[in-house]
Amino acid sequence: MTRPDSPLLRDVPARPTPRSALELACRWFMEGRRVDVSPLAAELGVSRVTVHRWIGTRDQLLTEVMWELSDRTLTRLLRDLQAEGVARRVPELLTRFVTATSTNAGVRRMQQHEPDVIVRLCTLSASTYQRRVIDRVAALVTEDRAAGLITLDLDDRELAYVAVRLCEGYAHRPALTGEPADAERARVVLHAVVR
Repeated sequence: MTRPDSPLLRDVPARPTPRSALELACRWFMEGRRVDVSPLAAELGVSRVTVHRWIGTRDQLLTEVMWELSDRTLTRLLRDLQAEGVARRVPELLTRFVTATSTNAGVRRMQQHEPDVIVRLCTLSASTYQRRVIDRVAALVTEDRAAGLITLDLDDRELAYVAVRLCEGYAHRPALTGEPADAERARVVLHAVVR
């Protein structure tokens, strides 16, 4: 019997999994390619039904891709802020997140070619994407409030909601109003609101 670390097995491609499907979709998104279930299934060598079973509809796939990439970005940005010793993390994190979002090739492609889709998936309260971002920011608001860095008399979740909505407005201006994204304006407004 061949051992798992045998040279014979090292060249055999791994069988596709839900995780490999998500990773491939993330790579395509980062490259600015259109992400869709059928081409993804073809690339993985599985049926469209299999990808649907793993991830769901195209909207669900895009939501998972954007959340995966956003979660990685937020984690990296928080590490950067900690290394830099930034005290008021929420406004600075979200300003940098606006920059990262608005310069992402996949986001820019969608803002240009599918503005209604990106607005629906990123900015509507029915979206699981938006809820996850708000949850992540609310946890940070709670930490910063406990450290005495936020004194505004708003519930943590409500403040997170307002801050995320501001971010969305500035990051997705190309799809919402046709104007360019504006991270610097977001910085001014976020520092004024999150205090």
